[in-house]
Amino acid sequence: YLYSFFSDVKSTELSNLYSTYSTTFVNKPNRTNNLVLACREINGLVLKPGEIFSFNDVVGQRTAAKGYKKATVFVGKTNTSESIGGGVCQVASTMFNTALEGNFEIVERHQHSQRVSYVALGRDAAIYWYSTDFKFKNNTEYPIRIEMICNEITRNLTCNIYTYDAVEKPDVDISVSKSGNTYTLKRSVDGENNYMAYSRY
Repeated sequence: YLYSFFSDVKSTELSNLYSTYSTTFVNKPNRTNNLVLACREINGLVLKPGEIFSFNDVVGQRTAAKGYKKATVFVGKTNTSESIGGGVCQVASTMFNTALEGNFEIVERHQHSQRVSYVALGRDAAIYWYSTDFKFKNNTEYPIRIEMICNEITRNLTCNIYTYDAVEKPDVDISVSKSGNTYTLKRSVDGENNYMAYSRY
């Protein structure tokens, strides 16, 4: 994939907030450290029309050499463990919801093996190096700029997507329905469904 932090588009021109989503995180130093590092890799990225964002490609492998620390991760459907880079799935989940709200094409998304608390059930996005990724496509006709903010004071993780001032976002409706242990996520634009995802916990 081709990404442009410095492209022929000036980032200052991409100042219209197109879609946004925020989640709240718990105050665990190692986990927060991991969130900050992942956000730094993403913040400022410009996607041209047709380009696909890949979380694993952009953030890269989460290693101790890069400063990532051990934090809690899910293991199977019932267990947890401490692993380098734990917690960064919250960054991917926050981005997933921003992409949903912006009507961007979801290319790849996976649910967690267990329930997470920072987004509604059915609206999470799990990532794991390198087998499990989160990807979305800039399916608009305009470049977009991604802003990823980890506010350690308010404990808010925010993903903002910006584009040109003249671009208007379509009317997006997102809903999650539950049947037994299955959660069905639906996204509609102008009454027409254009994305569905199923999660089972």
